[in-house]
Amino acid sequence: MFVLSRNIVLILCCQLITVGCTGDFNSFFRVDAQATQTQQNWKPATYMGLTMGTSTRTDMLRVFGKPEHYAEYEKWDKETDSDVSDTIDFLYDNVGDFAGSSIVGVHRKRGIIMWIRVRPESMSREAVIRHFGPDYVITKYDSEKCIDDVDGVPIFESPTGSWELFEYRERGISFHVDRDGNVDEITFHTDPPGNTESKCRDQ
Repeated sequence: MFVLSRNIVLILCCQLITVGCTGDFNSFFRVDAQATQTQQNWKPATYMGLTMGTSTRTDMLRVFGKPEHYAEYEKWDKETDSDVSDTIDFLYDNVGDFAGSSIVGVHRKRGIIMWIRVRPESMSREAVIRHFGPDYVITKYDSEKCIDDVDGVPIFESPTGSWELFEYRERGISFHVDRDGNVDEITFHTDPPGNTESKCRDQ
């Protein structure tokens, strides 16, 4: 989500290749694990009994079963092992509360679920609000101009930002609406989706 996909063709690539796909179908914008913790009202999400930042890969397999595919991502211009993404992403179809694809990001070393992203097949903003309730806030984000790593471009809160998220902060949930009014991604977070201010403003 920051969730704009780099290229939908890469998604298809990853669905065809079980291991070793170098494309990043994940999202061009990433959830920043270093997000400023002044956003105290953000809480880790729980989805289908899985709590982000706590539940494990074993829990994922117990709840969702064997994934359709999984992929380990590396930079296109990878030169060192430090470029390897922190997460291994597991792909599912039609599991959980929503029809469509789901991606579970599991920390490579710790084996902990860091986030779950659901891409509903066809779901309106109104339908998602009926599902989660009316207690959301809308936050605008912009992308950092000085940072781009293997996990994508981090985002920060900005009143003039072009990226808008509907957020249930106390439940750790956000969703994004496309230009047609359809929800293209629902994310269950461990941490806030972005920083409260830009890390690049002094650069």
